[in-house]
Amino acid sequence: MKFQKKYEEYRQRQEAKNFFNQNNDYYLKPLDYIKLSVTGIATGTVVSLVFDIIVMQLNMSFMVFYLFTGYAVAYAVLKVARYGSVKTGVICVVSYLLGLWLASAAVLVYLYQSFGASISIIHCLQMAFKGMFQADLFTYLFIFAGAFIAYTIGKD
Repeated sequence: MKFQKKYEEYRQRQEAKNFFNQNNDYYLKPLDYIKLSVTGIATGTVVSLVFDIIVMQLNMSFMVFYLFTGYAVAYAVLKVARYGSVKTGVICVVSYLLGLWLASAAVLVYLYQSFGASISIIHCLQMAFKGMFQADLFTYLFIFAGAFIAYTIGKD
């Protein structure tokens, strides 16, 4: 009977700890936010760049890659954060969008350099930013769905 009582106390402590971690965002330090942001942006850039290279090689566009990128960013951020909250969900969404932007700028730099044109990285970043607003509605739908996946996984 004593073992049952100790197990019940342990389970209640674990439930209280999980409740605290889900409902309290104050346990993350500013350095943790920097780590989460850098991890998310790096993951988003690398995964998006890999998918962009696949799309360039196949000459076909797969919008599902946006969903996979959102999942990968949220997974990496959650591995660093160890638990989710609303703030980590927001960090996942911002990192996801910045990763897409930086990857498209890197592809532009590669394309310009492969044709022998000299162009600055700042100009490629500007062109990538403008290019994000010139996509079709179907692309925006998948980008939004990837951001939603990143938020919901990062929040939990």
